[in-house]
Amino acid sequence: MDEKSRQDFLKLLAKSNPRTLNTFIQVIEGKISEKDDAPFIKDVMTFLAPDLTTRQVTFLSSRLCDCGRLISQKNTLQGKCQHRGCSKYVCAECSKTCCGRTLCPRHYSEGRDGEIRCSRCRPIAWLKAFFDIGREGSEK
Repeated sequence: MDEKSRQDFLKLLAKSNPRTLNTFIQVIEGKISEKDDAPFIKDVMTFLAPDLTTRQVTFLSSRLCDCGRLISQKNTLQGKCQHRGCSKYVCAECSKTCCGRTLCPRHYSEGRDGEIRCSRCRPIAWLKAFFDIGREGSEK
């Protein structure tokens, strides 16, 4: 740097009020299955304004789960429903697990006992309940 530009820089520094401006922008862009399969995209840009103010802009492009809930740090994306033929994305709030498979609300049901059952386990549970009721009646 030559002497003149260094002096100009020092004068500008003396006049400035050094600070940092942080801006956070969040946009919800629709369901995750309609986009690029990314739960969110985060961009952080940092630059120096002419008055020597440091600007930091964080742009967060969020997505919605197929159930309509916002994907966030608390409500994470679990993946796709593992029922044959279903390709809906499920989040931590809407998904349940049965037989080691993650299922969307359409492909699981909750029994009276609070147990989660998939379409394979539902008939088995019904038969067990039917025969347990029959045994209780014959013992009395």
